[in-house]
Amino acid sequence: MSCVGRETERGVFTRALEALVERGQSSCVVIEGEAGIGKTRLLEYFSQQVRELNEGRDREIPCWRAVGDSIQQSTPYLAWRGVFRDALRLDGVAESARREHVLAQLSGQSELLPLAPLLNTVLSLDIPETPATAAMEGQALAENIHHLLVSLLKSASARAGLVLLLEDAHWFDSASWRLVLLASQQMKPLLLVVG
Repeated sequence: MSCVGRETERGVFTRALEALVERGQSSCVVIEGEAGIGKTRLLEYFSQQVRELNEGRDREIPCWRAVGDSIQQSTPYLAWRGVFRDALRLDGVAESARREHVLAQLSGQSELLPLAPLLNTVLSLDIPETPATAAMEGQALAENIHHLLVSLLKSASARAGLVLLLEDAHWFDSASWRLVLLASQQMKPLLLVVG
């Protein structure tokens, strides 16, 4: 894939990616501009650069994309659905087997397994509520959801860091933005690209 022009943006991303890989340094790159100027194309280029970097590496750097939606901008965590499908390796898993697939991944994480029903907030997994999760509400519910989601991101990217591309971020709901903030504070190294 080629990305014509945008040398400045490509250079900033390349340096940030090198800092992530070589020094384990976190950073944030913000791409600003009006609709239609090519931000999505630029994010695709960045994603391709990470794929090329990962070729032949023992420790691949995950590159996940959270995407905002103007129509469903009030749906909590909508932007993160694709990220967690990737983090939980759900591509190719039949709809009927997704719940068991996710629970099997969490089975070795005694702290997170009781919180598994909270994943229903992000993905349609139909994990039955536990007495603990059924009793959660308000701030406690939000904090436990965030704890679970950030922990999953950390465990899925622990070996090599993470590149997280936030596309159409201006359409993110407040819960999605809160998760971006927590991930940026708690995950190291992380390359966050906001477009």
